[in-house]
Amino acid sequence: MSRHQHIINHLFAFFEHCSENSTSKLLVNKHFKTITTEDSSWPNFIFDVQLNNNSIPEITETISNRPQLNHIILDEKQLEENEDLLTQYGFIPLAEWACLEFDNSTTLKQNHNNLTIKTTSPKDLKDWIGVASSGFKALSLELFKNLLSSKNTTLYSGYHQNKLIATALLFKHNNTAGIYHVVTHPNYRNKGFGAEIFSFCEQEALKNKADRVIAQSTQEGLNTWIDTGMKQYGNFYLLCWNKPKQ
Repeated sequence: MSRHQHIINHLFAFFEHCSENSTSKLLVNKHFKTITTEDSSWPNFIFDVQLNNNSIPEITETISNRPQLNHIILDEKQLEENEDLLTQYGFIPLAEWACLEFDNSTTLKQNHNNLTIKTTSPKDLKDWIGVASSGFKALSLELFKNLLSSKNTTLYSGYHQNKLIATALLFKHNNTAGIYHVVTHPNYRNKGFGAEIFSFCEQEALKNKADRVIAQSTQEGLNTWIDTGMKQYGNFYLLCWNKPKQ
């Protein structure tokens, strides 16, 4: 399996882990999977898609019956090969995400020590959700409460002057550690805090004997994560479905 596909599959495994540890609903279709979380903006996706002439009508029907579910994740090859068909059915590219893996030949950069980073405690979870939601809109408190007690996930909180201003989450699956939900409070962005908690997660993953450390990134944050020792291995895409006008 390519590094690119391994990174995407780790994200899909994270979705399934979320469904096993919350009220998020997982639907397994022969052509795709869906995850919906009624009280949250995330995760609500169609993923692990086998894209063809039969699956696209099924996907649009699924979305039509579940209003909260209108985003589909595809890799770049799927998008290139089916662009006309996707457009015909009302799918519009919304975001491009980079697949990242830590380059083991790179020396990890030291933290700047501007943050005090701790494992998130139950009493601080609401504050963690508040900061993380500034990057993902509303997030389910119940979902992350369950992830907090899962042995495969660890939530981290970054404090500056005793205020929780940065979040991150490590999810370990098949000895690959994925870094997710790296968010800095809007009032503290562009000061290096995101890179600091991201680097901390890289170090924690390697310290805990992960064989591989991966992440996904928007194009806006890509250079920041690459500066911490990550290397890019292709992209995947988030598409939004617009219901065709009658």
